[in-house]
Amino acid sequence: MKRIVALILLLSIFLTSCQVKEPLRSYSEAIERTEAVDQGQSFISIEVENTYREGKEIDFGDQLQFQIYSQYDFTDSKNEQLETHSYIDVGDLGMDFSFYLKGNDIFIKLPFDENYLIIHDNTMNQEVATMQDEEIFTIIFQPFMEKWLEVLQEENVVRGEKTIMTTEDGDVKATKYTIQLNEEQLQTLVTVLSSILKSNSELILSTVNNYAEFVLTEEEFIQLIDDLKSELLKSDMSITAMSYINADGFVIDTSIEYTVLYENAEMPLKSQVYTIRMEQWDIYNEQDFNFPELTDDNSLSMDEFQKETKCFIEER
Repeated sequence: MKRIVALILLLSIFLTSCQVKEPLRSYSEAIERTEAVDQGQSFISIEVENTYREGKEIDFGDQLQFQIYSQYDFTDSKNEQLETHSYIDVGDLGMDFSFYLKGNDIFIKLPFDENYLIIHDNTMNQEVATMQDEEIFTIIFQPFMEKWLEVLQEENVVRGEKTIMTTEDGDVKATKYTIQLNEEQLQTLVTVLSSILKSNSELILSTVNNYAEFVLTEEEFIQLIDDLKSELLKSDMSITAMSYINADGFVIDTSIEYTVLYENAEMPLKSQVYTIRMEQWDIYNEQDFNFPELTDDNSLSMDEFQKETKCFIEER
């Protein structure tokens, strides 16, 4: 979970950097300070709004939504605690699930089920840590980050102002930074990102194909990236981002809005709006967790879960 938070926080530094070194240094310090937080609460929301051309609507839905609330305490490495509640809405299908970590045990509240999946000895956590290896970040995201900073330094586009904002901790003094990228800068970033993705297709596919319902070949993946790049470069794009740093030097609120208007009349999609919001509060305060009471009647082992899943698939 901390890696997800850190990634979005890192994104905020690219969206709020400028030619002047002092603001960039301040942001770097705030990102590092916030990433090191091992006790607190956070909320992340990602929404995608789709607008279709008349007569070309599809069943995928006008809006996609993902939300995750987290409460965590990693101050004791031998007794790490985490409680998350997530909600996913795709079209007319909504699912919610909860994830708990308590020491060496993990339990997951499954969607459409009253039972909890129990995993002892933290074996799943080790697998998740492996999937989130530094390699992907270093190879794919780091070059893009460097180019992003380079693009933003072409022109001073950041605006900063002192403000008072309302948070879960009450009204706090903060510095608000806003940035808007022009279309040329966005096109440069699209080109760079597509190049990075294609040059690392083997690494990406080795991860994606393990979890996707269908398998992409390298040739299909590269063609997909090329097609997407072509459509984006022909489209009108805009991005606006805001980030707030409190008086203690922590990033407590980040919001990003990305809009794309597709010019290709053959595409079902007319436009898309991506909105990302992240909040963090209760930093370094003692946490009060609400772990569920587990019984034999509401718990499933991994073996029992796999058997139930197999039976469900066979019935379908």
